[in-house]
Amino acid sequence: MILLVIELKRWKCFLTGQALQSLFITISMFIFSYVIYVVKMNFGTWNYEMNFIRAWLLIEVMYFFNWIISGIVFLILSKLVKFHPIVSDEAETENDEDVWNDRQTQDFVVHLKTEFFHFCYMCSLFTQTCIIGFSEFYFIGIFGPRDFTPTKRIIAVITLHRFWTLFSQLVAFHKGEHVRSNQGFLKTMITLIVHVGATVLTIYWYQQGKMLKGQNIYCQLWIKMILVAMCLEPFFFIIRTFVTKKFNEAAHKAGIENFKRVAELEA
Repeated sequence: MILLVIELKRWKCFLTGQALQSLFITISMFIFSYVIYVVKMNFGTWNYEMNFIRAWLLIEVMYFFNWIISGIVFLILSKLVKFHPIVSDEAETENDEDVWNDRQTQDFVVHLKTEFFHFCYMCSLFTQTCIIGFSEFYFIGIFGPRDFTPTKRIIAVITLHRFWTLFSQLVAFHKGEHVRSNQGFLKTMITLIVHVGATVLTIYWYQQGKMLKGQNIYCQLWIKMILVAMCLEPFFFIIRTFVTKKFNEAAHKAGIENFKRVAELEA
């Protein structure tokens, strides 16, 4: 859905893209609100008849709030540490004739939309993995053992990988390392190699541990979801990064043309 909206906007179908984005957010918020309501109203008896569906709904509720907290952390860090966009060219934006398109004259988060998404995604996954793998939050530990072999060593690999990726992103945001620069490209390749290594190791241990049969129900669900995400992430982030880059260039060019057109009409 996100890629479809970006592509529609790149094709100058702004109203269609905005309508789909609004519809998607509205439906998602309704679903999450309903799930939170059901879990809250039945929380007293939620753990008595635990199954995979109930465990997954509780995971969704926790992830929803983890994403919100990650967004708050990003906004605080972006002001304290001074983040720069790594997809769009901030220097090029500052040099155009449209003063209202500059970072100092509008909401700075507009220039960090892609970075905001990447940070929230990684930070929420990192936090959620720590909660499910090592904490007793919502009595997670009573629903099956979390032995070191195979469960906790898989959780440890996922946690370390997420932390390293998150730290690398923060450094890139602070330095403003453009994804298409030589240094940015090299770091992207290193990140992909580490990602593939962590994915292969996690899948190997998961298969070796008989797909975590008999282990904690929350860990079983979360590790399966993480494995799917780890297999899809390289394609998703590469496509999203370059599609967003093209969209930013098109939007920037359109903004300059509109500004010149308005200036000509006023003259």
